Amino acid sequence: MNISTADAQASASSAVPRMLSPRQVCDLLGISRATYYRVRECGDFPAPVAVSKRRVAHPEADILAFLNRAVLQ
Repeated sequence: MNISTADAQASASSAVPRMLSPRQVCDLLGISRATYYRVRECGDFPAPVAVSKRRVAHPEADILAFLNRAVLQ
């Protein structure tokens, strides 16, 4: 059985969620870093995932869901 490169990439991308750094989240939402930390503290924002001791990231799907909820309100 031969698996094409596109099939392998599609299955790999669906297995591992894309992670966004706080900077990428700010760029996506159009907010400053200070606003990012304020919104994160209020409790409505998706919690970050610890990637290492000093680095966090957010699953892209969580940020997009948050953005959709914010737009619909």
